[in-house]
Amino acid sequence: MEPEWWRSFFDRTYTRLWSAAGFFDHGTAEIEGIQQLLRAHLGTDVGLRILDVPCGFGRHSFALHKAGHHVTGLDLSADQLAMATQDHPGPVYVRGDMRTPPAGPFDAVLNLFSSIGYFCDDAEEVRALQAWHDVLVPGGLLVIETNHRDRIAVIHSPGEELPVGATGAVELGTMDWATGIMHRRVRLADGQERPFTLRVYAATELIALVRRAGFDDVTVTGGWDGAPLGPQTRLVLTARRPR
Repeated sequence: MEPEWWRSFFDRTYTRLWSAAGFFDHGTAEIEGIQQLLRAHLGTDVGLRILDVPCGFGRHSFALHKAGHHVTGLDLSADQLAMATQDHPGPVYVRGDMRTPPAGPFDAVLNLFSSIGYFCDDAEEVRALQAWHDVLVPGGLLVIETNHRDRIAVIHSPGEELPVGATGAVELGTMDWATGIMHRRVRLADGQERPFTLRVYAATELIALVRRAGFDDVTVTGGWDGAPLGPQTRLVLTARRPR
């Protein structure tokens, strides 16, 4: 397993590659979905104190700031935060580990784009979730948008190389079905390889972790449109800090 791979993986090369592959092209639908959830759960979609963790280069933070929210973006990558500050100014950007967020308080915490499971250790994931719980106001909302184990079983075949768009890069590696950990690497067009490991949770496992961290009113759907969760869909989870 690559220890603490996330400390170096999310640099400018990552952003250029994922952007060229079109992975960041659904921002409008994502923000509309987030706004709908905020309105449904918190009674408003403007003026909320939001923590975006990890925020990356600020694409969600910036859009939510423009929509009238008070946004704090937290990320460990100096490269991501430099791009966020330059290209997506307005939110407050903070460098730090997702397990030690700013004190808040926040009305909502967002964890988007498959950004849970980095630690490959349930205790550390719960530590992060508990930290997010503690900086939320009573009744505050957690939103997680991620992949899930049943979908991985459908879209990943053993030994398959997955093109990263039309960039010439491919993603390859293995899935350990006993642990739920993906051992993957991205092979760039020039032959360089960038490894990463990720714990991919089944919906039931993720729900249990979120509840273990102190949240209640946990629900999952198959996307921002509220469709049912299924093996072909991604996963959107919402949960509340008890009042």
